[in-house]
Amino acid sequence: MQTPGEMDKQKELGLKIRYFRERARLSQFDLEMELDASPGSISRIENGRVNPTKETILKISEVLKLKQNEKADLLNVIPLFPSQEDIDSAIKEVGDYFNKDGVIAYMYDDWWILRAASKDLPKILNLTPEVVKKVVGKNLLEMYFDPKLGVRGLLDTDHFKESLAIEIARAREELKLSPDDPNMKPLVEKLMSLPDFAEVYQMSLRVDKSMLLPKHKVGYLILNGKQHKIFYARERLKENPRFEITEFIDNTPL
Repeated sequence: MQTPGEMDKQKELGLKIRYFRERARLSQFDLEMELDASPGSISRIENGRVNPTKETILKISEVLKLKQNEKADLLNVIPLFPSQEDIDSAIKEVGDYFNKDGVIAYMYDDWWILRAASKDLPKILNLTPEVVKKVVGKNLLEMYFDPKLGVRGLLDTDHFKESLAIEIARAREELKLSPDDPNMKPLVEKLMSLPDFAEVYQMSLRVDKSMLLPKHKVGYLILNGKQHKIFYARERLKENPRFEITEFIDNTPL
C-alpha cells in the first residue's frame, strides 16, 4: 500500500505530464496513439491513479519533445518551475534584441511570471524604475489587476474588463488557472482578493474561444492622456522554449 507521501508524488507527476502534454497541444488520445498505449492510460496517469514506469516517462518525454531539464523534471530530479539558471539563460537569449531602440516587449516564463523587460519599455510606457522592479517576478495577471504595482493605471478603463476577461480566458487555457490545481491555488487565491478580478473572471467564462486567436491580440493603453490601440505578438524562445516574449506595436493613428 502506498504512503500518503508516495500518493502525493504520484499526483504531482500526473499534473506535470498533463502540463507538458497540453503545452504540446496533444489530446490524451493523441499521446496514447503516439505511445501505442491502451485507451485511458494517460488519463489514469494524469489523475494520479497509476504510477508510470521510468521507461514510459522517457517515451512520453520523447513524444512531447521535452528538453533534458524537463525530462529530468518528470523524473523528479529538478523542480517543475524554471531554475535561476534557466531564467538567466533566457534573459541572455533576448538581451541583444531587448537592448534595441524602440522595442516594446517583455519576457515571461510558462507560468506567466514576468522575468525581463526591454530597455525602452519603461520609457515608452512611462514606467518608473521602481515600478519595473516591483513587477518583475510577478504573474502577469497580478501585474494587471493589483493597483499597488503601478501598471493598472496604464490600462484604458473603457476596455479594461473586456480585454482582461480575454486574457484570463487565455490564462485558463494555458495555465489551467483552477483552484483545484495545487500549483495554481496560491495564485488564484491572491488574484481573487484583488479589485475587479472576481467579476472579470466570471466574464472570462463567457468568452468565446475564437476570441483567443492571434487576430484578437489587441490592447488599449493610456499614454500621456491619450488612448492607444496596441497590437501584440507572442513568440516562444528558440533556445529556452519555457519562455516567451510579448511585443507591442502601437496602432494609434497620428
